[in-house]
Amino acid sequence: MKSALLWRTRPACDQSHLTRMPRSIGGTRAACATKSLRRGTSLIHMLVVITSLGFLTTTVITTMVTMMRSQGRAAGVWVVHHQWLKLTDHWRRDAHAALSAEITQQDNASAFVFRSNDASHLITYVVGKREVTRRETNGDKLIRTETYRLPDWNVRFEADAKSLATNQLAKQICQHPNSPRPTPTTPVPLREDTQLAVIGRDHRFEKTSPELKP
Repeated sequence: MKSALLWRTRPACDQSHLTRMPRSIGGTRAACATKSLRRGTSLIHMLVVITSLGFLTTTVITTMVTMMRSQGRAAGVWVVHHQWLKLTDHWRRDAHAALSAEITQQDNASAFVFRSNDASHLITYVVGKREVTRRETNGDKLIRTETYRLPDWNVRFEADAKSLATNQLAKQICQHPNSPRPTPTTPVPLREDTQLAVIGRDHRFEKTSPELKP
């Protein structure tokens, strides 16, 4: 009797096993598809992140290079402007300390010569293409030389006469770029600055009594 029951239940077990097989195979296929889908999504995310990082890195590097170039140009402008201020201060000081002056030509360049009490003591400013040189001499002996580098600047000296005496006015005129050129074909906008000095006198430190005021 027991053998008959076992024999009858075996086909049922076999059928249930057979019926479960397709379900398990289908579930495995679905799981594999889900895993492959998840793997594809993670690769896409990685590509998006890598692309974003590359774009961000390029933007940061470009911005840094632009800032460094702007900082370099600003530093160059500041250095040249400092040289011009130094030249102007020394030229005024020499003019106020001199008794006479004259505008001459030395080595095919414009020169401004200051003379003091000692006739052999001279201070000469020679204008070059990209610089102005200050030479202090005593006879044939060179005491001191200073160079003021002014690229893209045009410096000249003017006066009412070639030879100047005490209380006569002298001018130092500087033309320099005022702003960058708009296009490569247009000329550079120039700005002209004029500095005045009186031979033998410094009006900046003079005091006028109340009685002499108009």
